[in-house]
Amino acid sequence: MGDARRLLAPIAESEGVVREQRIFSLPGAGIVVIRNESIRTSAGPVKARLSAGGIQGRMTNGPAVIRSLGACCQRCACRRLDGGVMPFTRKLRSRLAAGAGAVALLAAASPAVAHAADTRAAILTGAAEFPYTVAGWQAGNTAIGPLQTQRIFYSGALPASFTGSYCDQLEKAASNAITCVISYKTQTTNVAGFVAGIPATDHVIMIFHHEPENDTFSGSGTNGQNFVSQFEAQSTLITNSAAAAGNSAEVKVAMAAMAWQYQSSSYHGYSCSYIPPDQYVAYYLTDIYEPAPNGRPLNTGPVASQWNNWLACVNAANNANPHPRKALGIAEYGLGTLAGDSVRASTITADDAYLKANFTNFALWEYWDENNAVNGGCTASNCDWQITGDSASTAAWRNAERGS
Repeated sequence: MGDARRLLAPIAESEGVVREQRIFSLPGAGIVVIRNESIRTSAGPVKARLSAGGIQGRMTNGPAVIRSLGACCQRCACRRLDGGVMPFTRKLRSRLAAGAGAVALLAAASPAVAHAADTRAAILTGAAEFPYTVAGWQAGNTAIGPLQTQRIFYSGALPASFTGSYCDQLEKAASNAITCVISYKTQTTNVAGFVAGIPATDHVIMIFHHEPENDTFSGSGTNGQNFVSQFEAQSTLITNSAAAAGNSAEVKVAMAAMAWQYQSSSYHGYSCSYIPPDQYVAYYLTDIYEPAPNGRPLNTGPVASQWNNWLACVNAANNANPHPRKALGIAEYGLGTLAGDSVRASTITADDAYLKANFTNFALWEYWDENNAVNGGCTASNCDWQITGDSASTAAWRNAERGS
C-alpha cells in the first residue's frame, strides 16, 4: 500500500512549469496514468491533465480524483488515461502526498499493488483503420486492439464543422476514449470553425500537411522554409482557435515528417529544413515504413538511417530553444511482408523494447493497418502492411498496446 502513496505523491513543479507525468500499472488490470503536459501557469492552481477513460470533471481533492480512477478501472480495466483538464491545487498535491483516500481506493480498483514502471512504449498506441467508418474502426479494434487512436486524412480542406465529422462520430461511439490524429492540406479554410467545434471532452491532434518533404510549397524561400512558414501560421491559427473555444487542453498541434526523406544527403529532409521550431508543436511525429523488416529495431534495422537522421533533426529543434522538450512519436508505422510474418512480429517486439529503453515520454505509436500492395508487390511505398489476419504480428502489436 505504501507504493501507491509514493506513486501519487510526486508532481514536479519548477518555475511555473509542470514537467513530468506519473505513470503506474495495476497488474492484471492494465495501466493508469496521471499525466502532466508541461502547461505553463501563472499564479494560482497548477494545472495538470488527467482523464479516466472518458471521465471528465474538475476535482479539487485527492479522494475525488482517486474515486474517478477507481470508477475507470471498474469500467475500462484501467487502460491508459490521457487528456482531460484537472486543476491540481497545492492543497490537492499535499493531500495526494499524504495519501488521503488514495490507498483504499486504489486497492478497491485492483487487488494488486501498483508498480512504478510503465509497461508501454508510448502514451498513445493505435492504428489507421479502414474504411473510414465507425464500423471500420470497431472492426480494427476487435482485430488488433485495444486501439486508442485513429488516423484521419483530408487531402484538401477540413470539413466546415467538427460536428458530424468522422472524428466526432468515433468519439461518440467510443465514449470519448480515443484520440483522433487529423491531417489536412488546405491552409486556413474551415480551420477556425472546425477547431472551435471540438468539444472539451474529445481528444484531437491536428497536423497541417503531413509528409511535407514530399510536396511543393510556394513562397520566397526554399521549399522547406516555405512549408515551415505555412506550418507556423496554421499552428498559430489552431492554437488561438482552441484557446478562444476553451478546448486548448484537448487540441494539440503536431508536425508529421516523412522518414524516407531523411535517409541521406540526397533526400529532401536531410537538412532538417522542414522541421518547425518547437514553440509551434506539441509533438514531433514521423511516418516510417519497412518493406523488409529483419527483426532489428528502428535505430539499427533497415530504416536506421531514416530514423536516426530524423531523430537528430527533431532533437536539434528541441535543443534550440529553452522550452520544455516536445515529445516525439510515430504517426504511421508499417512493416511489410517481404521477410515473412514471423520477422514482422519480432520487429514489433524489438521496436517496442527500443522505444521503452530510450524514450521516457514517447507520445504516439500508430500502426498503418492497410494493404497497399500493387499487384501483390511490395515496395517502400506500396506494400501489404496489414497485420489483421497475421496472428504472430497481431499478438506482438497487442503486447505493445497493452504493455508487456
